[in-house]
Amino acid sequence: VAGRYAYCAWVAKNDLWTDQELALSVLAYRMIQALEASSASFTKAEIRRFVLDECGLQRSQASFELRMGNISSVLKDRGDEWIEGYVPREHVGQRISNRIGRLLDELLSQLESDSAIEGILDA
Repeated sequence: VAGRYAYCAWVAKNDLWTDQELALSVLAYRMIQALEASSASFTKAEIRRFVLDECGLQRSQASFELRMGNISSVLKDRGDEWIEGYVPREHVGQRISNRIGRLLDELLSQLESDSAIEGILDA
């Protein structure tokens, strides 16, 4: 029995989120922020189900919700707006915080680039 618990602890410790999984979560987070800003009718549960079921994120609902809280924590630490329904988590590890921060920056850069291209095409 003790060996089983050690194995479970090892799996939990080494079940790291991939960059793709984190990027999908960051994108979902930003989608929710955009939908809230536009006063669109939606629920966070709809977005979560879409990401888990349609996008193939192989994580539990609870794991997804905790990750969204990690994203809120990174945004709060940066002084940026975060989603009220996803309370910033305490004690987010430095590595995951850095990875989330990098993905937030990359997404923002991509969105700005897309806007610049659209502006040129519209001119």
